[in-house]
Amino acid sequence: MLSVDILIFSLLIAVSLKKGISVGFSAIIGILIYSLLLNNKISEPALHIPLIILSIITATSSLSAAGGISYISEIIEKVLIKHKSFIEIIAPIFTFITTILCGTPYIALAIIPIVTKISIEENLKPVHSITGCIIGANHGYLCSPIGSPFIVTSHIIKINRYYMLFSLIVSCFIGLLATVIYNFIKQKLDTRKQKYNTNENIVYNIEKYDKTRAQKAVFILLIGLVIMLIYGLNDNIKPDCIKDGYIKKSEPTLLIPLFMLSIAFFISSFCRVNISDMLKQKTMEYGFKSIITIIGISWLTNTLIENNKIELSSIIKETFDKNLISLGLIIFVSSIFMASQTTAILIFLPIYTTLGISDISLLKIIPFADGLFFIPLTAIFSFAIECDTTKSTKAGNYIINHSLMIPGLIATTTSIIIMNYIVKITT
Repeated sequence: MLSVDILIFSLLIAVSLKKGISVGFSAIIGILIYSLLLNNKISEPALHIPLIILSIITATSSLSAAGGISYISEIIEKVLIKHKSFIEIIAPIFTFITTILCGTPYIALAIIPIVTKISIEENLKPVHSITGCIIGANHGYLCSPIGSPFIVTSHIIKINRYYMLFSLIVSCFIGLLATVIYNFIKQKLDTRKQKYNTNENIVYNIEKYDKTRAQKAVFILLIGLVIMLIYGLNDNIKPDCIKDGYIKKSEPTLLIPLFMLSIAFFISSFCRVNISDMLKQKTMEYGFKSIITIIGISWLTNTLIENNKIELSSIIKETFDKNLISLGLIIFVSSIFMASQTTAILIFLPIYTTLGISDISLLKIIPFADGLFFIPLTAIFSFAIECDTTKSTKAGNYIINHSLMIPGLIATTTSIIIMNYIVKITT
């Protein structure tokens, strides 16, 4: 029965990827097939994670509608212009930090055009800065406390969230630094002198915005995040909640939506942002796609696991025998073909928890989820190729010989090694 379930699951994902249909919609069809045709039991959907993500994209969309993203981009542009000689180092680090704060990798869409423009003006190959920014966005998203990969991971792995966050940020940042150093050296060793036409059609535009309103929005977001962190760290001031008939301290599943929606309210109120303006933002568009995927995949995965838990655990245990590298590579390959860190974690991490592997050991696997660089499927990389009018950023003729491959391998491999070292010295 498990083989039939997996076959249906694989076919649905393959069809959705080929036809461009949301994987989440295909997963819902899979649940219908399991329940109506195969007579399996349906598990309950985990709706708390989509609620968290919905609250986050609502807050970031209100920030964007108020001009906050454009304001941040303008600050980044000024810093990069002032330190042009180190653009390959500064731009990726800025992208990493802003991604962590905003909880979305699509902040890179605002930074990449700026980096391209400055690189062309300085007669530098934009590819070295662009690939660093893409890696910075992917790694920043993986370790952002308000990003869906971390939220999903923190609900599956039951360890201290702040230890998890610290470990992920440090390992991802050092992985990024390794790539940044590689790109910086490559740029300096490139002895060919480029002469670029600065009047070329650069995809670069910071939308007009009200600076005062944008500053208010950014200030409200930062204050809100600080207060949320204080409440999350201090059990003495956490509000109580009623769960299963008992009074308990609120968990992040309640606190994050509460604070993020409050941030959205204050930005909308003090910065005069309309709902219609928020709905037009790219953050909202990509966020809703993510929610649909998470609801469908998590629901289908839970249904499959609950109906085949014993058989599934036995197969993985016999095949891989708790080999963390093999288990990590499964998530790595999944993240490549699904073009999603969150989906790869959602599908396999719950299965791994049934194998008797400690939660702290499972943390070592998480950096494997950043395989998005391997095949150029993501919207950010496609956008970067269009931005780079010098054609130094390439998709490659053989799928895997593209500009992001070596920087991505360096970053992800380094992050995996550092995460294993952190866990080793702290446990």
